[in-house]
Amino acid sequence: CCPYCCRSKKQRSHSFVMYVDDNNNNNNFDDMNEPALIVDHLVKEYGGSLCSGGRIVRAVDGLSFSVKNNSILALLGHNGAGKSTTIGILTGLYPLTSGVAKLFGHDVSETNGISKIQSLSGVCPQHDILWDELTALEHAKLFAHLKGVPSNCVHKECTARLAFMGLTSVQNDRSCTF
Repeated sequence: CCPYCCRSKKQRSHSFVMYVDDNNNNNNFDDMNEPALIVDHLVKEYGGSLCSGGRIVRAVDGLSFSVKNNSILALLGHNGAGKSTTIGILTGLYPLTSGVAKLFGHDVSETNGISKIQSLSGVCPQHDILWDELTALEHAKLFAHLKGVPSNCVHKECTARLAFMGLTSVQNDRSCTF
């Protein structure tokens, strides 16, 4: 069964946020005037399954947009608008049916491309993924390690990101307090 048809309405998300950044030039993305994320006529279809009655369901229908480097992309919309599916395609969870999606020149439809995309991007879903017992700084360090930030850079990078987000004053507070 496809994820579009069989998920309950309660499980469908209403928003997603994706941070697009190559400030450290880890990707050797030479032309910073070019969009960092390009989505061109993206289509995702599910079909032929029992839960869809054999019909084809088009979850994403020709979506096109671009995002500049060092930007935050937010997708907002009603249930069934294709937000979860679009983020799933951009992060390698689902293959696209047609169209193009590239982050810093790496194509999501290529194995090497999606591996690089996963190392360069982060997604924050609508649902809270914070642990009450951890501080803001501890959360940032945890996710930095998961994303492969070199250990000797983690503290500096995390404090800089928290400062950028205006969270310096609460970086040592447990997340359940803010």
